[in-house]
Amino acid sequence: MLVNIFAQLVATLALFPLLSFILVYILLFLSTRSKEKALQWAISISTILIIISISITIKQLWGVSLQWLLFVIILLIGSALTYLQFTLHGQINYYKLTKGIIRLSFLLFVPVHIFLYIWVVIRAAFISVQ
Repeated sequence: MLVNIFAQLVATLALFPLLSFILVYILLFLSTRSKEKALQWAISISTILIIISISITIKQLWGVSLQWLLFVIILLIGSALTYLQFTLHGQINYYKLTKGIIRLSFLLFVPVHIFLYIWVVIRAAFISVQ
């Protein structure tokens, strides 16, 4: 029963990841009183939800699972940041590397998410006209 409630909560938040970003930010800001920490955690949580949402939306639109492509993109971001960090500093700070991967993924996947939602709306409008 608890698993079902958790699954439905995650599904709802994944359906509207930008709304969940705002919700997580507000809740964390009220509890920590730190805008920076609230923003960092909201980005981290929303990135995961946005990736889930993109994967589900693509599956629903075209019937193709592109989870592997999303995973490869994240690995490429991680590889590029690892190379950059090692060449600039001579060592790898895994905490900063993880933060960088999450933030760059957020910056990359938010426009993709918005584009897919606009695509869904336009597609639904064309289907309803026919």
